[in-house]
Amino acid sequence: MVLKYYFTPAARLLILLSYLGFRSGDNNTTGSNNIFLGPHSGASNTSGSYNTFMGYYSGRNNTTGNSNIFLGYYSGYGNRNGSSNTFLGYFSGYSNTTGSTNTRV
Repeated sequence: MVLKYYFTPAARLLILLSYLGFRSGDNNTTGSNNIFLGPHSGASNTSGSYNTFMGYYSGRNNTTGNSNIFLGYYSGYGNRNGSSNTFLGYFSGYSNTTGSTNTRV
């Protein structure tokens, strides 16, 4: 489990990042307030914030999408920069890449 706490130099804000699973959150650079649970969940995320990805490969290709909830095996796998999506269940929202404000169950 990786918990990162740090203060941004300019704003002095506390930012919490929680990742649990092999390569989860691997490429995160400036994204904040994310929770990635499961192998490869959120692995490509760079600057997306306020996301919750739970499950094997959930949100794997998300890079800049914000405020997404992906729960389930491969849920939201193809999402790159879509925001405000809720994908619940096995392969839900798998092929979404840029769509926003979607709900799939």
